[in-house]
Amino acid sequence: MRAIRPFLAFLVALTALGLDAAEPVADGPRARFDDPFIATLEGRWDIVRRIRGTEVRNTLSAAWVLDHQFLRLHMKDVKEPPGYEAIVLIGYVHASNEYVAHWTDTFGGKFSAVGRGKRAGDSIEFRFDYPDGPFYNTFTWHPGRKGWEMRLESQDAAGARKPFALDTLTRVASACPDTARPATPEVDFGPEKGAEALIVKAIGSARTSLRVAAFAFSSPTIVKALVEAKKRGVDVQAVVDRKHNTQTDPKRIGRDALAALAAASIPARTNGDYRIHHDKFIVVDACHVQTGSWNYAESANRNSENVVVLWNSPETAAAYLGHWESRFAKGEAFRE
Repeated sequence: MRAIRPFLAFLVALTALGLDAAEPVADGPRARFDDPFIATLEGRWDIVRRIRGTEVRNTLSAAWVLDHQFLRLHMKDVKEPPGYEAIVLIGYVHASNEYVAHWTDTFGGKFSAVGRGKRAGDSIEFRFDYPDGPFYNTFTWHPGRKGWEMRLESQDAAGARKPFALDTLTRVASACPDTARPATPEVDFGPEKGAEALIVKAIGSARTSLRVAAFAFSSPTIVKALVEAKKRGVDVQAVVDRKHNTQTDPKRIGRDALAALAAASIPARTNGDYRIHHDKFIVVDACHVQTGSWNYAESANRNSENVVVLWNSPETAAAYLGHWESRFAKGEAFRE
C-alpha cells in the first residue's frame, strides 16, 4: 500500500498540471504517421506525365522513412542521365489535421518548397506558395483502377488556375511469384561453402532490376554477373564506398571493377558521406534481398563469411530500396 501511494500522488500531480499520463503524444518523435490512405502510395509505380502537349515517362518508388514519420517518394525520368528527378517527403501535422509535402528536385534549392493540404474524399490538394504565386499539386486516389493521379496547376494574378501537367501512376506488378507465401530464406557460408555462388544465383534470378550497395567492390565474378544481367535487359545500378574503391586503391581493383560497370552502361556512384559506406546488399526485382557479411571482393572467398537471400519478401525489399536510394542520391557518378 505504501508503494502505491507515491504513484497515486504522482498521477494527481500530473492531473493538477493538466497533463494526462495516458494522453498520446500528438506531434513529435513518438508520433508515427500511420495513414492507410497515403500508404496506398507505397511501392513502385510507372508515371505517364502529360506536359505542354508532350508525354514523358517517369518512375516512382515510395517507402516509409525517418521512424515512419514520412513517406518518401523518389520520382525519376527513365532517361539516363535523367532529365528530371525529385525527392518528396510527405508527412502529417496532427495538430492541424493537414498533410505536408517537402518537395525537392533537380531545379535546386531556390525552387524547393513545402506544400500543405487537407484530405477531401480521395484527394489531397497541396498548395505550394512561390514568389510568383501559388502552385497546386492535387493527389487523387482512384480505387477502381487502384492508381493515383497528380494534377499540377499554376495560378495567375487574377486567381485563375492553369493546367501545368498531369501525372498518371500505374503500379508496377510485383516480380514476386506469391507475396502471400514468402519462400524459405537461403543461406550459405564461406570459405567452406559457395557463399559467392549464392550471390551469383540471386543476381542471375533478376528479371527487371538489381540495386547494389557495397563497401568493397572488386570481385570479377560479381562484376561479370552484373554485366550479364545488364545484357539481358535488367536495370542494374550500384553505389559503393568512395574511399575504399577509388582513393585507397593502389592496385586499382575497385576502379577497374567500376570501370567495367561503366563500360556496360551500368550507372555506378561512389558515396563518401560517411566514415565508411559499409552496406553489403543487393535488392533483386524489388522482391528479393541478398545480404550478409560477404564483401563483393575476391578476398572474401578466404574469410569466414555469411550470405543470406530473403526470397519473395517485397516488404523487406522496399525497406532496403528506400535505404539504397538515399545512399545513391548522395553519391557521385564514377568517372575513370
